[in-house]
Amino acid sequence: WWWERVVLGVWMLITVVLTDSYAGNLVSLLAIRTIPESIQSLQDLIDNPVQVLTVKGTAEEDAFRTATSGLKKQVWDLGKQNRIRGIPADEMEGVTQILLSSYTAIINLEVYQKKRMAKEFSRRGKCIFSLSRSRYVPSLESMAGAKNNPLVPALAYKVMQLTEGGMYNHWQTVFFPNLTVCLNAPTKIAITSALAIRNIWGMFTVLAGGYILGLMVLCLECCFRGASHHNIF
Repeated sequence: WWWERVVLGVWMLITVVLTDSYAGNLVSLLAIRTIPESIQSLQDLIDNPVQVLTVKGTAEEDAFRTATSGLKKQVWDLGKQNRIRGIPADEMEGVTQILLSSYTAIINLEVYQKKRMAKEFSRRGKCIFSLSRSRYVPSLESMAGAKNNPLVPALAYKVMQLTEGGMYNHWQTVFFPNLTVCLNAPTKIAITSALAIRNIWGMFTVLAGGYILGLMVLCLECCFRGASHHNIF
């Protein structure tokens, strides 16, 4: 009958679609693994149960402590939940262990964080820490000189030449190897994984479901055929 051919065609189409879809998802699952992004903004600090470290007596801590509104004030108010901890500058050597042992973020000068990331990459061969995409507290570095001192303009010009010529960044990479390796860490990595039953259980589920549905159709067909044959006689 025509309806039997329609049922068979629909079933074959559904089988092909499900098989191809599951095969594609299985390959992507085994080949690519997504790395969850870390804290990327001040709002992430507020929304996630992360501990926040600051360096006592720094301009960065003062910018958050003196904020009267906005996200910086909301971040500083996390101290009411015991989620902010100030670290003295002379105890910064132990910050790396704190960051590794708990879900913690630190607010500090970018150059210091780059050095910490480079040091850990050199030790472990992989990126352990990451920088947020956003920057929050601008910081200026300068040299002070006496007013009207003729050396000040000359020094300012030389410093500008060194900065614009890229010498400052070059010196950083020379003294701190792997300084830029972890700055653009990938969010997806390719992996090699062996197949296991837990990876292909869906395939067996679809197969078993197909057999059960086919058996049900066969039983219904036998029942209808028997009823039709009985009515004829």
